[in-house]
Amino acid sequence: MITILIKEFTTFISVKIFDNGRGQSPRVRTASSLSHFRTIMRDEQAHFK
Repeated sequence: MITILIKEFTTFISVKIFDNGRGQSPRVRTASSLSHFRTIMRDEQAHFK
């Protein structure tokens, strides 16, 4: 199962991707703009298809 947690801060957006099993550390990606956030989401969606 894949879990994606998105948290918006004042100056950036944090995306945590839990895809490597229980107890593992997530992959964390950050975006400083909405356009970069969309790019991250597109990349992640393509990765899991």
